[in-house]
Amino acid sequence: MLTQADRTVLLAGSCGLELLANLRLPELVLSRLHVFAYGAVARRRPQVDIVAVHGRRDWIARPWRKHDDLFVDCHHMNYLASPEVLARCTDFIARVNARA
Repeated sequence: MLTQADRTVLLAGSCGLELLANLRLPELVLSRLHVFAYGAVARRRPQVDIVAVHGRRDWIARPWRKHDDLFVDCHHMNYLASPEVLARCTDFIARVNARA
């Protein structure tokens, strides 16, 4: 299904980004993939359009933070309850749709 879509938005929490990176997807799929990662704990990030959000109080994902990540006020287990995360995700999806 991923090869048939013009673009795909994935939401990846915690180790979801690590799982995605290890799928070894074809370049065609990767070029159409957009990932909103929250609390990501991944050894390496896949080469896709990605926005990573980390909680300022998320000590679990702290070692995997990058300088260009977005930071919100939450911890590892409450990203999906955060209005700020929802707003960032909504903005990301709108940006992806605007490119179409």
